Amino acid sequence: MIFFYRIVLFIVFGGAVSFCRGDAVHASPASRVSAASHASCTGSGELFLENPPDRLSATQVFEDLSTLKPCSNLVEYEVNSPLWSDGAVKRRWVLLPKNGKIEFSPDNPWVYPPGTVFIKQFDLRIGPAEIVRVETRFLVSHPDGKWSGYTYRWEDAREGEQKDAHLLSGAEEATFQITLPDSPGSPSLNTAIQAPSSNPSSNSSSNPSSNSSSNSSSNPSSNSSSNSSSTQVQRWAFPSRPMCMQCHNSWSGFILGARQEQLNQMRDSDGSTSNQLQSWENRNFFSKKLELRDDDSKFVKISDVSQPLEKRVRSYLAVNCSECHQPGSVVRSGVDLRYKTPLAQTHMINSLANLADMDLENPLIVNPGDKNSSVLWLRMKTRGTRHMPLLGSNVPDDQAIDLVGEWIDGMPATSLKD
Repeated sequence: MIFFYRIVLFIVFGGAVSFCRGDAVHASPASRVSAASHASCTGSGELFLENPPDRLSATQVFEDLSTLKPCSNLVEYEVNSPLWSDGAVKRRWVLLPKNGKIEFSPDNPWVYPPGTVFIKQFDLRIGPAEIVRVETRFLVSHPDGKWSGYTYRWEDAREGEQKDAHLLSGAEEATFQITLPDSPGSPSLNTAIQAPSSNPSSNSSSNPSSNSSSNSSSNPSSNSSSNSSSTQVQRWAFPSRPMCMQCHNSWSGFILGARQEQLNQMRDSDGSTSNQLQSWENRNFFSKKLELRDDDSKFVKISDVSQPLEKRVRSYLAVNCSECHQPGSVVRSGVDLRYKTPLAQTHMINSLANLADMDLENPLIVNPGDKNSSVLWLRMKTRGTRHMPLLGSNVPDDQAIDLVGEWIDGMPATSLKD
């Protein structure tokens, strides 16, 4: 069985910040956010050692909370292949502690100094011209080498301006609704972002009835038959602290997005364009000289039609699945979905699934030439307890499902067995 898990953000004590996974589309939901939310810039990982701040404003990492203008010691970054997060608009920052250095490796996960903080912002689009804030996640490195995740849930946009976010003590859920244009070719729920439902009671995790239909279909619009054809309803899951660490685990190196294959890209910053890794080296982030590679190891977006289909699919599976599906994981699938693992050694091709058969007589993880009899593809498109990833997503990624299916269907039926 294939397991897919999602990634979050992280911050570093006293320095640059970065969090779990997601798209780096920058947007400012100004219509829903208070204009006066300034704070001092004294935030660091030390704030999370004993009693984490109960309000996002108290973390003191944003100079202006209304615009999410980061403090000068935070560094914003982007990744080559974003994690699928139900179409959320995301931003990422990293904060390094004073004099802290990253142990750089071109091939393995990087080691970050204690006190490092990663931050990830999640916003949702109500309609074509309006965005609301949903949550801000932190991933913090402690002196003992362990990491902890923290989730701040933004105030409900239906109740007025979004001035702040509060720290969650456990997992929560909310129901979000998006109104799409009534026109041919309107974006699906996967390409637009959900916003809060007009029914306040549906925004409570204690109301399971509002979520009961979401597991029955791979089409999220089926969740709300009472809405017009241009309105879709979808659940959003706020992770608990232990849930964060299910993906940000020890065998994957804790930090999933901030590494060579994801950060190696040209990026506009401060009015100039430069390699993102080189700019980190210029900031003296690394403990040794950067080994910059411009080779095939860089991840690519699933949507990048200029790249070979297999490279796009392997990048997507590495980002969305390999944090759990790799050697040393507690997941018992036996699959290795890391990008650099040769396809013949991933144990996907012509290999029997050992955790879920998806009602197939011969449940192969990937059956070359036939996506409809491939467990990997079926688990991507299904909803409910057999859906992959198990955490972090309630909306199927239609584009990825189509392209992974195309990749499988294009394989020769005589493809090797690993």
